[in-house]
Amino acid sequence: MNDFILYALYAGKAQNTTPTLSALTPNQVNSRPLSQNDELRVVIAMMGKMNNVCRHYGCTKCCIKTEMPLSNSDITQIKDLGIPKDYFVLERNGSRHLKNLSGRCIFHDGKRCIIYNYRPEGCQLYPAVFDENKGKVILHLHCPHHGKFQLNPHTSSAVINLIRKLDLEEKRLACQE
Repeated sequence: MNDFILYALYAGKAQNTTPTLSALTPNQVNSRPLSQNDELRVVIAMMGKMNNVCRHYGCTKCCIKTEMPLSNSDITQIKDLGIPKDYFVLERNGSRHLKNLSGRCIFHDGKRCIIYNYRPEGCQLYPAVFDENKGKVILHLHCPHHGKFQLNPHTSSAVINLIRKLDLEEKRLACQE
């Protein structure tokens, strides 16, 4: 399935169209390296597949007592929905995280995420996380369905890029203070 998504993205680029997964096969593409935009599209397509596992099982365990870090782009995207920053952002020790309400993410209504299509990048990538002890991206064991996910180089790269972006933004924030 992941290869099929990758092939579909290649085909869309080669034909200068937006690919539809149902309409493309691996035979319709040529092989060449992915650009950064293509890589991001692959990760987003795979994240959709990843979160379908969560939806299938009705699982929201990762939304409970979350400390999900927020990037500038996450904050902007949510603010663009008309939600004030101070409603959902907890600033602590120079970093920004999602607030919790009654022990769960501020955007979790008890059954689901009310901003699911606009949730932060870290939420989209979960259960892929960086394990500092192992020095690599893993599937978080806190996720009860981690065995249903497949970790791939594109998702690992997206997690590492997110960590770098968050670190850089934290440093810039510290310089502004």
